Amino acid sequence: GGGETSGGQQDVRDIYAGIQSSVLRGVCVLFTRVIPLGAPPEEHLMWRLAESLGASCTTQQGAQVTHVVTREAADGSRTGKVRWGEQEGKHVVTLAWLRACAHLWRRVEEAPFAPPEAPATEAAPE
Repeated sequence: GGGETSGGQQDVRDIYAGIQSSVLRGVCVLFTRVIPLGAPPEEHLMWRLAESLGASCTTQQGAQVTHVVTREAADGSRTGKVRWGEQEGKHVVTLAWLRACAHLWRRVEEAPFAPPEAPATEAAPE
């Protein structure tokens, strides 16, 4: 035997950590417009949040990326990484998606968290 004498508190924390770290298992996040240029990405709160939920994070576009996570732009403009994600069929979502996953402890549907489209300021050429 043994081990039973340690308080049950730690076990509960382990269970929670286990659940939390499986929320985004298999997800690979590429951030854009989130981490300031020159800042160490792995120290950013959102990077750490994604990893705590079981996702892996990268700074490089590539096949491993499943989600491009961006800060909403008021003008609806797209970064190169967002356009790349859209072209490659990746999930492109705002930070609100990551927060919702953390809040609800599950991977939520991505579609409602797509960044808003840019307002049509000019007609597309025919």
